[in-house]
Amino acid sequence: MPRHSAYNPDYESLYPGVEITPDVLHVFRTSDRKMRYMEHQLKTDRFVEDQKQKVAKFLPSRETSLDEMVEKEHRQFAAEQPSLEDELLHRELICRLYSAMELLEQPERELILAIYFEGLTERQLARRAGLHHMTIHSRKIRILQKLKNLLKK
Repeated sequence: MPRHSAYNPDYESLYPGVEITPDVLHVFRTSDRKMRYMEHQLKTDRFVEDQKQKVAKFLPSRETSLDEMVEKEHRQFAAEQPSLEDELLHRELICRLYSAMELLEQPERELILAIYFEGLTERQLARRAGLHHMTIHSRKIRILQKLKNLLKK
């Protein structure tokens, strides 16, 4: 049996000038074992026998190619881009929302723009207007309901 093999490479010739101490040899072997595991064993399905229970267990691979997932119609990954239909529906909804916003009274529109487009909180708006924050909240709820009704038309 040769001294060196795929599982026991000649590290001295692979790394000339490096002193191969027992600790270094241990690190090399551990690294090689991890590499074989990553390159082969994660990617292959295999059976493992349990002698005590007289059972063979199937261990599926832990790494699946995208092609294999597409073939099996797995839906693990979301589509990277929305479909054209979804994009068009979204644009139409945005246009309808802007049209409905135009039908709001000026103070109503300003409140919605401040909260949803400028990112202000209800409390910040209440301080500006000198009102209680629940007053602003109630107005916001009423305006959103009005927008919802306008969008239904």
